[in-house]
Parts: sequence; C-alpha cells; structure tokens
Amino acid sequence: MSDDGFDQSTFVNNPYRPTNVGRQMHGESLSLPPGQTRGMTGHTTVLGVLMVVQGVFDFLAGIMVGVYAWFMPELFMQMQAEAAKRAAQNGGAAPQGMPPDMGMYIAIGGGIIAAVLVLIGVLLIYSGIGVTSYRRRGLAIASLLLGVLTLMTCYCFPTSLILGVYGLIVLFNQSVTLAFHLRGEGNSATDIQRAFLSPPSYPNEPANEGS
Repeated sequence: MSDDGFDQSTFVNNPYRPTNVGRQMHGESLSLPPGQTRGMTGHTTVLGVLMVVQGVFDFLAGIMVGVYAWFMPELFMQMQAEAAKRAAQNGGAAPQGMPPDMGMYIAIGGGIIAAVLVLIGVLLIYSGIGVTSYRRRGLAIASLLLGVLTLMTCYCFPTSLILGVYGLIVLFNQSVTLAFHLRGEGNSATDIQRAFLSPPSYPNEPANEGS
C-alpha cells in the first residue's frame, strides 16, 4: 500500500498489465491497467472547485466570528449601561449586570471558533486547488473531515456535510485513487485525463486448447 492509499498490487501482479503503466516511456502515451474504467475521475475538477468555494465561505465565516468575538463584550456592556440608565430614569431597579469575566470568555471562545473556521477554510482552498490537478489527496480528505467542526457555527455546516460526503465518495473511488497515484509518479494531469478518457483495454483471451 503506497502513501496515497493506492494498492499497487492490484495491477502490478497482473501478468497482462502494460509495461508502461504510470509512466511514459520513450514518448509513448500513458497506459492504464487492462479493464481500467474512468470511474469518477471526471468529478475531481468539480470537487476541487466546490472545495475552494466552501473554503472561501468558511474563511469569511471565521472572520465574522472573530469580529463578533472582539466587539460583543463591549456591545453587551453598552446595552446594560443603557438599560440601567433607563431603569434609573423610571425609578425601577437596575438590571443584573454581566459577570465580570463573561466578556473575556466570549472573546476567547469566539477567537477559538474563528481560528478553527479560518484554518478549515485555508485547508479547503489549498487542497481543493490541488484536487483539480490530482494532487494533495490526503490533505483533501483531512480537510473534508475537519469540515464537521463547522457545526460550532451552524452557518457552514449543512454545505460542509454535503460536500464532505460527496468528496469522500469521489476521493475513495478506485479510479480516482489511481489517478492521484499516477500524478505522484510524475505524469501530467493532462496525460492522466487523456488516458482515462480512452476506452478501456482488455488482454486477449487465451485460445481454448483442442479447438
């Protein structure tokens, strides 16, 4: 099993495999294992673009949460001061104030959530760009799994969940895994796409003896 999750033994031990699988030799075009289908390789570009878009949303959500975390404690204190002022004018009792440490807790908690969202956004953008050219598969899987943490905001979680399910289905597809493996061997994304667009080849069936 290689680092990219592709088990080379599925075709290395095949006696009918082409001798140039995964590499271009002497100017020959890239060949795939016999019977290799396109699978979901056509979805990688779509997935990469969706990951970038989701990453931008997560990044912006993180910035918004960070701004709220910075200004909300002061805003709460201003609101309480206004409420106390109105109560004093009406002769009523002053409302209970916010606990002294509550502002610090809000700022720290909001800052942590903001940092997580920004990190997820950056990872999705970076890995999504790589996915469009069959790179960074492991990072893409990790980024999609980290998208579950957007549940903390409920803002990006629905789209993160849908994208995560779709992305993992694509990235664990056997043909897609092979495409990333071939890219790691130095083949260009264009050559890989061309190879998967070609009709699958099959070894010649041995002739029946005695016929």
